[in-house]
Amino acid sequence: MNEASKKILLDATAGIREKYIEDAAAPVSKSRPLWVRFAAAAAMLALLLGGMMLLWPDSNPQAAHTPFFAIRAYAQDGTEATLDRAGDSSVLVSA
Repeated sequence: MNEASKKILLDATAGIREKYIEDAAAPVSKSRPLWVRFAAAAAMLALLLGGMMLLWPDSNPQAAHTPFFAIRAYAQDGTEATLDRAGDSSVLVSA
């Protein structure tokens, strides 16, 4: 920056009051409403509890466990088939 442009910049800022410069230099705090904080805390609690329920082992090991993503089909005679892995298939036979 040459001397002429420094002088122009100094002349342009010479009329600004000190109060305005101090206000511009002070950091601005971004205050969020209280309900936003409670909503974020509730969402985190729901995620935590949901994750614990998915990962926590069942207390009854004999209980039939159905995976989260599965296809279960029921036949008219009462039999059922569960497809829970990629590539699983089932054959329907009519009597």
